[in-house]
Amino acid sequence: MAESPNSVADALKAFFENSADPLLFAGAGVSMLAGLPDWKGLLSQMAESVRGADALTANHITQCIAKGSFTKAADYFWLTDEVLEGDKYSTLKSILGRFDSKPLEPIASLPFKGVVTTNFDRSLIEAVAAARKQVPRDYRLGDAVFSSAVWETELYMARIHGCIEMPQSMILSENQFGKLLANDSYIELLTQIFSRKQVLFLGFSFYDPAIKYVLEQIEKRFGSAPPGRHLAILPENNASELIHKANRLNIAVVKYPPTDNHSALWDGIKSYAKSLSKPQAKDMVSVSHPYSVTKQYLAACYARVSVASEHTPLREIIIEGILSASLQEAHPKSLGLADLREKVRNALGLKGQGLRTRTS
Repeated sequence: MAESPNSVADALKAFFENSADPLLFAGAGVSMLAGLPDWKGLLSQMAESVRGADALTANHITQCIAKGSFTKAADYFWLTDEVLEGDKYSTLKSILGRFDSKPLEPIASLPFKGVVTTNFDRSLIEAVAAARKQVPRDYRLGDAVFSSAVWETELYMARIHGCIEMPQSMILSENQFGKLLANDSYIELLTQIFSRKQVLFLGFSFYDPAIKYVLEQIEKRFGSAPPGRHLAILPENNASELIHKANRLNIAVVKYPPTDNHSALWDGIKSYAKSLSKPQAKDMVSVSHPYSVTKQYLAACYARVSVASEHTPLREIIIEGILSASLQEAHPKSLGLADLREKVRNALGLKGQGLRTRTS
């Protein structure tokens, strides 16, 4: 059954409301929204970058792409010795350095506490900084502090398959993925994420080898489990194998109608993000709370003290604060003089006519 954008928004709402430590796990589809290529597009551009110097290798890469052997295609790119390593890195920087992070801001405004991504670029980092008015702490595969990401309490991003700032750290080829799976810090990070967090998967597709490697490692360490702890939002035409594996790994799946631009997904995210920005109508202090009056007039007194001169009697400041808080509490109704006196008398615990005497 097709899911509408409202179903995506409802799924996001339920996920975040029931998650104590929500984490966004972003795939290549997220970066594509910023104008960056998917695996096919990236590898095709890599093939063309070496064609002038090594047409045979370029053809091998293209053939692997056609077969869906993406990691093997990347192997050919790294293996050619007709192109300098520095030129290969420059190619990757050039391809992944051009993006528009603005379309990612609705995603970046979701109330997650951290981001884990298999992407190499900086588009989501810039989107989070713009949407949250806070630059996330940046953890990258290859950094000495990479393994500390899972213990981070501030807003952070972990690029677990490398980053464009250090192209030599990027995991693209079959050989590189093989070495990555022997990296204790990487495995520990995945283990801690899926045992301690609630994870939202966005932007993954059936031909994304990065997520396949991630899910395989999770399955090896956790086995099958009933869905519910984590959430993946996927197009209906995604591979049934991936969806089946997600369900086995405690990842609930919400599907949306497949379109070229994934509009149902992005519209659902925008809808939910917009609801978060709406001001909530609620009292600053609950009047039923036993200390509600005290909190209100102390706040008013503090504000009054901040602007009062040193010659202003403290008695006047306190009474003025109580009166101000009482009028705010009664708004939009009005209070008469007798009512105001009674409010002050009750707040200060005065008896009889004590208030008239003390304030005259």
